[in-house]
Amino acid sequence: MAGRTQAKGGSSLRTAFSGKGRDRTVLAILNAAFGILSAVVLLVLQGLPPLAWLARGIAAPIQWFTAAALLADRRTLQNAAVLPLLFFGTLPMLASGWNGWLLIPQLSRLVMTVTALYILGESVIGRKYREMAVGLAAGGIAVIILAFLLPWCCAG
Repeated sequence: MAGRTQAKGGSSLRTAFSGKGRDRTVLAILNAAFGILSAVVLLVLQGLPPLAWLARGIAAPIQWFTAAALLADRRTLQNAAVLPLLFFGTLPMLASGWNGWLLIPQLSRLVMTVTALYILGESVIGRKYREMAVGLAAGGIAVIILAFLLPWCCAG
């Protein structure tokens, strides 16, 4: 079997995260983990009802959607997550402090910002302009709907 290499010693983290898609996998894991942490803090520790959590913690479902889109390698869905990531991640990051307990949500928002920039950069480098345009349009519509609907229906 000339030309074939075999990994010795089974699988490891190094082989699991090597090759194409490693960055997407890491970003997906970080987004999913921070989304879970946010849901646990708001739903369990603070005891928010689910609709109030949705109004205050919309970043978690957005991060879960982003993680799924990254793992599925769907460019249009990834780009649809960009504007919600920036609107619900980057903007609150600029309006909040970086001290004490605020550091944990700020790190989550930083991951959201890096993820949005990564998706945009990957689309531009890969010349996936059509997927980027369709995704950004869908994401823009989602941001408009969420920004107006969440405070109205779920703020109680």
